[in-house]
Amino acid sequence: MDAQKLTGKVALITGGGRGIGAAIALRLAVLGASTVVCGRTQSHIDQTASRIKSAGGHAEAIAAGSCTFW
Repeated sequence: MDAQKLTGKVALITGGGRGIGAAIALRLAVLGASTVVCGRTQSHIDQTASRIKSAGGHAEAIAAGSCTFW
């Protein structure tokens, strides 16, 4: 894929703090997407967003804890 193929697009990545989710977030950023990294642990998603920004990408980290519907 072209390095800027996703320029102008926004990617929302859930579970982006660690593992596969973090890898996907980083890859989408390399392809030019602005990323919104979501996860339960603020420190983990902050770290992923920081890595994206250090590589020249755009990222926001949003913590999304457990939800209760009753």
